[in-house]
Amino acid sequence: MRISVITCILVAGTFMACTDQTDEKQMEGGSDANISDSLSMNDSTNVATNSDTLHLGSYVLELHSGGPVKISKTYDGEWSADEKLPHTPRIRRTGDSLILTLNNGKTVSLVNIPFWDDAEGNHNMDETVNYAYFRDIGNYWEVQAFCYECNYMVFVNKETGKTFTTIGPGVISPSGNLLFCANIDLEAGFSLNGIELYRKESQGYSLVATRELPWSIHQLRWKNDSTIAGQRVGLTEDMDFELFEVELRVR
Repeated sequence: MRISVITCILVAGTFMACTDQTDEKQMEGGSDANISDSLSMNDSTNVATNSDTLHLGSYVLELHSGGPVKISKTYDGEWSADEKLPHTPRIRRTGDSLILTLNNGKTVSLVNIPFWDDAEGNHNMDETVNYAYFRDIGNYWEVQAFCYECNYMVFVNKETGKTFTTIGPGVISPSGNLLFCANIDLEAGFSLNGIELYRKESQGYSLVATRELPWSIHQLRWKNDSTIAGQRVGLTEDMDFELFEVELRVR
């Protein structure tokens, strides 16, 4: 990923793969390689019991299932390349650049990298990215990044201009202490399918843990500081999407 900044200079790394994202400014990686919980990678898409548990770093998530949700086979998750800019001069597009004006008046530009490199005369598959404004979320702007075969989110701090990336769309808890993100890529599997949890620290949100799963969650919302509601998304044996209402209780 290449991030160009007008007025102030911020440096971000180039992401060669969407499943290996780090941010040197705000995130410290969490490890969950040696944990045990009641939802393994081989579980079926349905929530099996009333109180399955999932570990994310030092946090435990209890999953409580509800009824099925009707959905069509054409469901494609949260991602959409149709950019809808809000009516504000602080967010604008000029050519290939998405320009965001910070609270202090400085600007951050997210500059698209085209698939075809005219200078080199070849394809630029490893670095190509197109940015699309997604939404305003607390003290951040959330921007979609579309790569050749994967997607990720870029969060831009409105105060400092610092950025960090997540696997998918996120929701911030009412207190602002936690950020929960999820991504759905069940069919192609080009990007990580699963969930992430971030904890707010003095310098911004820090990654607690990322979990790859055989299902994911969309339409996320916090009901209170300890409960996330949404719809659990999985695939049937016939490769049809199936959704179930679900609550995740964080402790």
